[in-house]
Amino acid sequence: MATVMTKSILPCARTEILTPLSEGYFLATIHDSYWSFVCEEAAQCNANEYAVPVAAMSKSSEDLIYWLTHLHSLRWFDIGMFLTFMYIMQDEIERQYKSSSTQHGRAESDADK
Repeated sequence: MATVMTKSILPCARTEILTPLSEGYFLATIHDSYWSFVCEEAAQCNANEYAVPVAAMSKSSEDLIYWLTHLHSLRWFDIGMFLTFMYIMQDEIERQYKSSSTQHGRAESDADK
């Protein structure tokens, strides 16, 4: 799974800039616990937002545990909304992986001709 993550490039929800997942941020809107993926330039939060750097969350198992328990301690945090966001991210990563695998397969097929 980690090898897929390092190759995933997603559009920033605010700027549409294509950003490697490992260089982006998970950004929450505090009043409704809505999450989105943003690039570093768009991660400048106002008082109603909370940004988590993906790289900090995924450095190690211990860091993941720290961030999840930290988020859970925040009054506004909604685990259901966060997991819904994670499912959306997973679907996008899998879509990209399948797309790149298909393109790679086509390139190998064309090279064999």
